[in-house]
Amino acid sequence: MTKLVDLGTLVRENRQAQREDAEWLEEIQQWRGEQRRVLGWLSAVHHAWREAERLLAAHAQTIRGHEACLKGHEAVVAEHQQDELRSVEERLLEDHRMLAAKHAEARRAHEQIRSRHQAVVSEVRELLRTALGGAIVPEWVSPGDGSSGDE
Repeated sequence: MTKLVDLGTLVRENRQAQREDAEWLEEIQQWRGEQRRVLGWLSAVHHAWREAERLLAAHAQTIRGHEACLKGHEAVVAEHQQDELRSVEERLLEDHRMLAAKHAEARRAHEQIRSRHQAVVSEVRELLRTALGGAIVPEWVSPGDGSSGDE
């Protein structure tokens, strides 16, 4: 009579399946650890992003203060146009130099913030694209559409 089942083959196949199951469970345990670390990293990114948001608000306030200084400077210029006194001219030049220095400082800060922001956003988009299996991560909505919060 012919055997339908080779018990030796079944035992070998079962042992192979058990080894694979054990390997897979080890991998799953490793992956879970990696996922927990990634969640920790994402939490750190979340906190850093909130801090960046706070810094952007402070930067915007600095620029608003600069705008107020400009208005005051324009008032001095208008005053100078009406009164040619030397003291007004000296004040005008001093105010202008101070304002120019503050503006140059704001320009440098803004460029640094812009550069870092663009780099971070680019990296995050790439990370999301990879994490989502190649899914398309939408581009940012154009400025002035009202979706970007405090500008």
